[in-house]
Amino acid sequence: MLLACLSLATNFVQVPILYDSGSVLFAPGGNQFGRISRNGVASDWSGQKPFPGVTGAPALRAYELITVNSGPYLYIQINFDDPAAALFVSAYTNAYAPVN
Repeated sequence: MLLACLSLATNFVQVPILYDSGSVLFAPGGNQFGRISRNGVASDWSGQKPFPGVTGAPALRAYELITVNSGPYLYIQINFDDPAAALFVSAYTNAYAPVN
């Protein structure tokens, strides 16, 4: 489920849900070599993070691409539930490039 929130001073305004996939299974749409490395730096809304590099290459991994139109909202909140911790999530602006 994707949920966008706007911050106005100390007040929070809940806006409509932009995308809700419900309960679905992973449906690969492409392949890449390795996956994005975790660098231990949490994402926040202060700006973009530099690309941390790739780990696990040359192992082939599948990915699923989901495109969400955020409309007029500058920030979106992504809620992702994977009890098995088998999936890895990343967000990109404009285009997905699995190696940069």
